[in-house]
Amino acid sequence: MIVTQEEIKYDSKAAPVSAIAFQNRADWRLFTPRIDAKKALDPYTGAAACPDGAIDVKDGKMKINYDACTGCLLCLRETPFGAISDEKVEK
Repeated sequence: MIVTQEEIKYDSKAAPVSAIAFQNRADWRLFTPRIDAKKALDPYTGAAACPDGAIDVKDGKMKINYDACTGCLLCLRETPFGAISDEKVEK
């Protein structure tokens, strides 16, 4: 049996899969990643390393969506040339 898209019932309580990227998770962070534009020679590695999809590459430069960033710092470990550093969050 094939189900068409029109037959799928929408549940307004169900969150889409990508909704996690739109939740503000700034309160989770103990450290905040900071990009050094002069050292960011390979911006795509940092974007690919982010498990939360918080790093976008626009015009060849990394940009961090701090509302989606949890501060896991995987981008810091995976981005070459020391392009990302960490900064402790004051709470």
